[in-house]
Amino acid sequence: MTMVAYVRGGEALYAAASPARADDGQGGWIASWVLPLLPNTVVELQIWVVSVAVAVAVMGGLGSRSLAAQGDKQRPGFDGAADVLLEGLGVVAGGLWRFAAGQSVWGEPRSDATFLRRGVLLERGPLSSVGALDGGADVAGATPAVEQCDAAGEAALGGATRLGFWHRWPGAARSVVRLGAVAAGIGLWRAPVVTLFGLGAVVPLVIVLVKSGIAHRTDAQIYGPGLWAALIQVLRLSGEDQQRGERYWLDLSDDLRGDEARIVVRLPLQWLGHEKERAVLALAIATRIPGEWKGAYFQRGRCHFARFTPKPAPKPRPQLSDSVPWKSTGNPFKVFVGQAIEGDQVVDVVVSTESDTPHWGVAGDTGAGKSTVLYIPVVHGRLNGWVVDILDNKENSMIEAEGHSGVRVHKTTRACMGAIAEFMTSMIAAEKANGLDGDPQLRQMLVPRLLVIDELPTLIRFAYTWWKFGIRQKGTPPFIDWFTIILMMGRSSGHRVVVGAQQFDNALFGGTIGRKQIGTKITIGKQDMVSWGVAFGQNAPRFGYNTDTKGRGAYADKKTDPDGGDFAWVREFQAAYITPHVKELLAEAPEAPEWFDRGEMAPWITPEALMQAQEEAAADNFLPGGEFAPLSRPVVPMRRNRGQQGGPAWPGTGTALLGTVSGTAAGTGDQAVALASERAEDEALPETYSIAEACKRGILPWSYDTARKYLLQRSKTKGVPVPDGVTDGKATYYTEPELVSWLKAWNAARSAA
Repeated sequence: MTMVAYVRGGEALYAAASPARADDGQGGWIASWVLPLLPNTVVELQIWVVSVAVAVAVMGGLGSRSLAAQGDKQRPGFDGAADVLLEGLGVVAGGLWRFAAGQSVWGEPRSDATFLRRGVLLERGPLSSVGALDGGADVAGATPAVEQCDAAGEAALGGATRLGFWHRWPGAARSVVRLGAVAAGIGLWRAPVVTLFGLGAVVPLVIVLVKSGIAHRTDAQIYGPGLWAALIQVLRLSGEDQQRGERYWLDLSDDLRGDEARIVVRLPLQWLGHEKERAVLALAIATRIPGEWKGAYFQRGRCHFARFTPKPAPKPRPQLSDSVPWKSTGNPFKVFVGQAIEGDQVVDVVVSTESDTPHWGVAGDTGAGKSTVLYIPVVHGRLNGWVVDILDNKENSMIEAEGHSGVRVHKTTRACMGAIAEFMTSMIAAEKANGLDGDPQLRQMLVPRLLVIDELPTLIRFAYTWWKFGIRQKGTPPFIDWFTIILMMGRSSGHRVVVGAQQFDNALFGGTIGRKQIGTKITIGKQDMVSWGVAFGQNAPRFGYNTDTKGRGAYADKKTDPDGGDFAWVREFQAAYITPHVKELLAEAPEAPEWFDRGEMAPWITPEALMQAQEEAAADNFLPGGEFAPLSRPVVPMRRNRGQQGGPAWPGTGTALLGTVSGTAAGTGDQAVALASERAEDEALPETYSIAEACKRGILPWSYDTARKYLLQRSKTKGVPVPDGVTDGKATYYTEPELVSWLKAWNAARSAA
C-alpha cells in the first residue's frame, strides 16, 4: 500500500507494518518497542504532526530567547534556524536534566541546597515578603541576616512555607520525588492495579529514605560563605588569593556553639594587623557568626593566622542579701558595717579606724536609712568601752540609743555646739597627755571617745542661724573650724567621728583637706549624679543597684580601681541591720566613767588645755560655765549594765580633777527647765528658706531660675546688697525679712534705671 492511500484514509500501516514483522531476528526486540509508538491511524498521524510542529516552535522560541539572553545575534537563513533549534534543544535537554537531578527547572536556585545537602532559602526579594525584620538592632548582637531570612521564611504563611520547604530539600530527594511521580503516572496509565500496590509499598520507604538522607547542615556550611565574602574585603585578597578558595583562608568548626568551637583565619603576609584592622576583622566575625568571640593573632613565622574562640560565659554576678545581720569584730578599731560585692564575691566591709581612715560617714536622702547605719558605730564603740556623744538636733532619729550608760544625746543647737566644743577640747587635752611630757596620771584616765553626727547639713544650718539670730554674733562662726580640727587630729588622741549627711560637700568639712579625713564614704539609697561625684569623684563610674532594698547603696575607701583606673574603687554595699538589737547590745556594754554619765567634761581637761582651746579655736564661751554654754546637761541614768564585767576597767571616774577646773561641771539647775529654755531658744529662731523654697511660697515673685539670676548675679551689678543668709554646705538659706528687704531694694534699683 502506498503513502497516498494511507493519507487518504486507508487503515493499513506503512509498507506492510504488521505485528508479524516485529519478530524478525536480531532487531526484533527494538522493533517490538518502537513500532507500537508509531501512528497507526490518520488521527494519530495528525496528532504527531501537530506535536512535532509545536515542539519545533517551542524549541525555536526557547533557543531564540536563550541566544538573546546571551547577547548572540541570530544568523539568517537555514543556519540561523539550525542554531536556534539546537539552542532550544539544549535548553530543553538542560531542563530535563535539572528536572531529573532535582535542581530548579527554571530561574535562579531558591536555596543553596546541593544534591546531598539540605539548604537555606536565599531570599532575594524585599524583607517585607518574608516578614518585616525589625531594624535598629544592635549590630554586634544581631542574628545573621541569612539566619533571619531562614527563620522568616519558615514563619511565612500558606504556600510560601510549603514552597520554601520544598526548595530546601537536597537535590537527591527532589529527584526521587519527581522521577517517582512520572513513573507512577506512567504506571497508573499502563498498569493501574500493579502500580497502586507498588505505591503502597514504595512510598513509605521513599519517605523514610528522604528524611534520613537529608544531611544536617553544619554551622560551617551555613555561616562560612557569608564570612568568606566579608574576608575578601577585610583582608583585601587579590584575585590570585581568592582563587585559592575559601578552605585555604578559612576554617570553621562544624558546631560553632560549643565550647571547643574555633574560627581560624589565615592572614596574608602583607596584612599588618594594626588596631583598626583587627577591629574590622573582629566586627566581621561578630556580625556573621552567632555568639561572642575573642581573638588571638599569630603573625610571627611564615604562616600568619588569627584564631577566634568563644568568650567564656561571664560568671554570675554575686547577689547581696537583702538583710545582713551585724556582728562584732572583737577589735575596737575594726567596725563591721555590712557586706559588699568585690569582683565575683561578697565580702565583709570593715572600717579600720586605726589606719589612715579614722573617721567615716554615710550619706543619703532623708528616710534612706542613715540613722540605721549610725547605730553601728554607737554599739561597736560602747561594746569596746568607748563613750559616745550623739548630735541629734532632729531629737528622735536615734532614740534607740538613749538611756544607756556611755551614750549622751544632744538635741538642741546650744547643746550640740557645746558638745563639739567640749569634744575638741578633750581631744586637745588628750593629745597633750599622750605626749612625751604628758602627765602619766592624766594618761591613765583617757577613754576613747566617739562623736556621731546624725544630720550634719541640718546641724550646720541651725548652728549658723543660731549664731546670727540666736546669740546675735557677727562674722563667721567657729563651728566648722572646730570640726576640721577634730578631723585632722582625732586619731592620735583617740577621738573619732562618724558623720551622717545628705552629701559629702566640701563646705561641711571646712574644705577638701577636712573632707579627705572621711576615709570611708558610704551612700545609702538613690544618688543623683552630683551627689555621686561629690562622694566618690567625678571619674568614678556609676552603677545601678536596687534602691528599693533598705540599706542598699555604695561605698568606697581610699583604694583605687583594681582594673587600673585612676579613680576611687566604688562597690555595691548592703548595710548591716542592727536597729532591733540596739537596746539589747547597749545593755551588754560595760559601764561608762561616772563623769561622762553625769554630763561633765573629761577629767583630763586641764587649765592649760582650756587655754589652748581658747587661743586656737575660741571655744571657752561654749564650754560649761561660758556665755554660750549649754544650759542643760545630758544626764544618763546611772544603772549597772548586765555586761559591765565584759569591758575594760577604765581608771579615773572624774573625781581626781572634779572642781579643779573652772566650769568643768555643767549647770546644776533644774534640767527640765534648762532643756525647755534651750528648745524655746531654737523655736524662736526665724524660719529660713532657700531660693527655690522662697519662690514656691511666693516670697520671691519669679521662677527659681529667674530669682537665682536676679539675686546672685544681677543684684551685684545694680549695686543692691545681697543678704548673707546661712548655709548648710549645699544651699544658702535666707529669712523672709532678708528677702523682702532685698526685693524692695531690687525693685527700686530697676525703677531708677
